[in-house]
Amino acid sequence: MSIRNGVIKIANEYLEAKTQPLRAHPLAAFIRDALPKEIGHAVNRTGDEQQLIVQGTKLPGNWASVPWIGIMDTRLTDSIQRGIYVVLLFAEDMRTVFFSLAMGVQNTSRRTQASWLRQIPNDFPPPEGFATGPLPSGSLAAQGIGARYEQAVVYFKKYPRTELPDEIKLEADLLVICNLLRRIGDSGQYRIANADEQPEVISITIQGRDFQFSADDVEHAFAKTTEPQWKDRPGVEPYWHVIVGDESKPVKAVFRNLPGVSEGFDFTKDAAARAFERLSFEIINIKQDPMVGELCLLGTWTDVDEEDAVQVRAAIASKSAWASWWSFPIREEFHSKLQQPFYFYVNAGKQSFPFRMKVEQFQTSRGNEGMASPWPEITDAECVGKLRAGPKNSEVFKTWLYVTEFESLAPPLTLDSFDPALGSKRTALLNQSAFGYAYRKNSVANELAQHPQIPLNLILYGPPGTGKTHWMRQKFADYTNEPSDVDHETWIQELLTNYGWRPVIAASLAELKHPARVPEIRDHPWVQAKTKQRGRTAAAVHATLWGYLQEHTPETVPAVKTSIRRPPFIFSKRGSGEWELQPDWQELDEESAELARLLQAGPSGAMEPIRRYRVVTFHPSFSYEDFIRGIRPVATTEDGSTQFRIVDGVFKQICDEARANPSKRYALFIDEINRSNIAKVFGELITLIEPDKRAVFDAKGRLIKGMTVQLPGSEGADVAEPPFGVPANLDIFGTMNTADRSIALLDIALRRRFDFQEMEPNYTVLDRLVGNVHLGALLRRLNDRLEYLLDRDHRIGHAYLIPVDSLANLRRAFSMQIIPLLQEYFFDDMGRVAMILATSPKTPPFVEYERLSHGQLFPGTRAKGLPLERSRYLVGLESSWTEESFLGVYELPAGSVEEEGEPA
Repeated sequence: MSIRNGVIKIANEYLEAKTQPLRAHPLAAFIRDALPKEIGHAVNRTGDEQQLIVQGTKLPGNWASVPWIGIMDTRLTDSIQRGIYVVLLFAEDMRTVFFSLAMGVQNTSRRTQASWLRQIPNDFPPPEGFATGPLPSGSLAAQGIGARYEQAVVYFKKYPRTELPDEIKLEADLLVICNLLRRIGDSGQYRIANADEQPEVISITIQGRDFQFSADDVEHAFAKTTEPQWKDRPGVEPYWHVIVGDESKPVKAVFRNLPGVSEGFDFTKDAAARAFERLSFEIINIKQDPMVGELCLLGTWTDVDEEDAVQVRAAIASKSAWASWWSFPIREEFHSKLQQPFYFYVNAGKQSFPFRMKVEQFQTSRGNEGMASPWPEITDAECVGKLRAGPKNSEVFKTWLYVTEFESLAPPLTLDSFDPALGSKRTALLNQSAFGYAYRKNSVANELAQHPQIPLNLILYGPPGTGKTHWMRQKFADYTNEPSDVDHETWIQELLTNYGWRPVIAASLAELKHPARVPEIRDHPWVQAKTKQRGRTAAAVHATLWGYLQEHTPETVPAVKTSIRRPPFIFSKRGSGEWELQPDWQELDEESAELARLLQAGPSGAMEPIRRYRVVTFHPSFSYEDFIRGIRPVATTEDGSTQFRIVDGVFKQICDEARANPSKRYALFIDEINRSNIAKVFGELITLIEPDKRAVFDAKGRLIKGMTVQLPGSEGADVAEPPFGVPANLDIFGTMNTADRSIALLDIALRRRFDFQEMEPNYTVLDRLVGNVHLGALLRRLNDRLEYLLDRDHRIGHAYLIPVDSLANLRRAFSMQIIPLLQEYFFDDMGRVAMILATSPKTPPFVEYERLSHGQLFPGTRAKGLPLERSRYLVGLESSWTEESFLGVYELPAGSVEEEGEPA
C-alpha cells in the first residue's frame, strides 16, 4: 500500500475504530507496523549513510486521541518522547494530517524546547513549502497530549484530508523533511545528550499538602508499580491509566509510589491525573466506551399516527410482542453495537419522531431475496411465511424487529434530538431507504460517555506578573464555539444565556405572529429553552411570565392592573385575555428586537461566538448575595418607589446554564479569589463544588448522582423550586496573587476542594538583550534578592518586562511599575528598596541617599530628643539611569553590597 493510501485509510477509519475494542483490531496493527514499514522503505534508500527508524503509535490499552508515525535519527534521539524527530500527526477529528519536524514533549524539558525552537530556524531554514511552528492552538486537539504536541512543532506542512497530493508529491515532501532531520543529526548540535537537561519539577497541592515531582519521579514510580498493587484493590479505579513509554498502569497505583506520598494519604484519581498531565504524560480510560449500549436506530414510517400506534399496542397486548418488517438491512458494523434491548425511533416525516419502539431482538439480511419472519407467532397474519409484501423493492422483508413496547413521545422529538453515530452522517438520519444510527441527546449514559471528565477545581497562584490572568484568557477558547460548530438546540441555549425573560417573551410573541395566552407563550420552544436553561419548572415559569408581561405593559392598557411597571412598555393585553406586542415594540426595546432577529436568522446569521463561561473578580465586599442569590432593589415607574426581588448571582446563573446543556463543558473564572471571605461567598455550596459531590441529572431534571441543597428564598415561594446542585460539567478556575495573601493563609476548606498550580516567573521568555542588558538575568537577580529579604511569594513576574524593547521602556517599567511594587512590598521602607536595586557604585543609582542635618535645617539649639541627623532615600531621576545602572544589578561583584543599607 502506498503512503498516501495509508494516510487516507487511517483518516477514514480511525474514528469508527475508536468505538471498537482495541485488542487485535486490524487498524491498530496497521498503525503500529504496516504503515511504518512502508514509510521506512521510502525514507531509507540504498546508500544512505544514516538509516532512520520509523515507529507508529503503540496504542497501549486504548486508542490515542492523536495518532502519529514517528521517524527518528538515532544520533538525535532514541525515543519519540524526547529529542528531535520527524512525525506524521493526525488531527483528533481526522480532517487534517501534518508532516512536521517536532520535539518529544514528555521527556524534553520546556527550557530545551524553547531554546531549540529559537535556535533551529537560525541554523536550518525551513524547507520550501513548510511553515514555521508551533502549530496554531486547536490544530490537533482542544486539550490533552495532542494540544501539547502543537507547541513542540518546529516546521510543518498541512494537508487537509480531502486535498492530499498524489503519491509522488507526498513522498517528495516526506523526503525533504527527513533530509533536514539527517542534516540536523550531521551537525551534532541538537543531540538530546547535549541539552542542558534539568528535570522539570512541578509543584502541586492536593488535599492541603504540597508536593514536588519530576518526570523522572513518575518513571521511577511507574517502574515500581506492580499488578498486585492495583488488581482487585478497592479505590484504585483500574480503568484510568497513565502512559509511560509503551505501557500503561492505573493512575492511583502509580501516584501512590511517588516520593513523599505516604501510604495512608487520601487523594482522588483526578488530582493524580492532573499532576501527570502537567508533566506531559497522557491519561487514558481503557474501559470500553459505554456509548455503545446507547446506540439507537431511526427509520421512516411515513404518516404514522396514533391510530397505527393503537393497533400495534393491541398486538403487543395480545401476544406480548409484535414483529415489525423493514425493507433495508442493518449495517454489519453496527450489529455488535446494538446491544439489546435498544430503542427504535420512528420518523413520521418532516423531521418529526412521535413514536419509539423497544426492540428486544433483530434479524437482518442483504440482497433483494428477502427473508421470512423468524417469529411467525407475533407476525401479522398477511406477512407470515412471505419474503415480501408486494412486487416493489420497498416491499422486500430485509429486517425484522422483535418489538415489545410502542411508546408515544409528547412532544415529538426532532432531528436535533440526536447525535449521529461515528460512521453515520447527520443528513443520513432522515434517509427513507436506510436506517439511521444515532445516540439520543440528554441520555445520561450518552452524556457521561461523551464527557467523562471530572470537573476541574483549579487555582493558579504566584507573585504578580507571572501570567495567571493571561493563562485564564487563553483558557477561554476551551469554552467558546463558533455558532456553526454546534447543533441548533445548543445554539439556542447558549444564545438565550445572554438575554433575560423580557426579550425571550417578546421574541416568542413576535414568532407566533398572533395574540396568545400565557400557556401558549409558556409552551413556545424559545420560552421552554429559557426555562430549561434557568432550571425552572413549568409552574414556576407560568408565574414569571405573568409578572414580566404585566410589568412591561403601559398604564393605558385597562386590562392590566398592577402597581409595578417598568420600561420598556412593549406588551399589551386584550380584554379577551390574549397578550400581544405594541406596534412600535422594536423601537422601544432594541434588546428584544435584536434577540428576535438572531433567533429568526438561526446559527448561520450569528456573528458572536458562543461563550460557555463567566468571569468574576472577588473583592473584600463581594458576598454570597452577589455570588449565589440575594435580594436586590428594583425601581418602579408608578410612584417612584422601590421594590425588592430575589436575584440570582453569577455562580447560580452559570450553574443553571451548565445544567440545561449537560453535553457541553462550562467554566467559571474567578480572578483574585483570595481577596474575599471565601466561607461567606460560597456559603453552603462549598461542599457541593467537590468533584464527587457534583450533581448529574437525567433528561427530566431528576438527580441521579451527587448532592443538592435548597437555596435561601425558595422555601416560601408560591411554586416549589427544585433543589440546587453544582453540575458535573462546570469547571471552576481561580487566580490568586501571593503577594496579597499567602496560599498558606487560605481557608482550609477551600484548599481541600481545589488543586493548586504555581505560576512562577518565567525567565526563558526574557532570554533577550535590550541594548546590552539581559532582561532575564536582571529579573532573576531582583527576585533572588527579594526571596532573600522576604520570601518567594513576593517576587516579580516576567510580564512587567515582556513589552520592554528599548532602554527608555526599561526605565519606564522600573519607574512606573517595579519600584512602586517594591515600595508596597517593603511598606515604604526605602532602605530595603535600595538594597533590592543596588547597582555598581560607579553608575547612577536607582535610589539615592542623602543626610538631613538639624543644624542645616533649623536655627538655634537642637531641642531635646531630636536627632542630630536623619537619613532619607529618594528615587533617582529616570533619565539618569544608564545601561550600566541595569547591568550593575546582576553583574555586581559578590560581597560589594554586604554592608549597604543604613549608613553608620
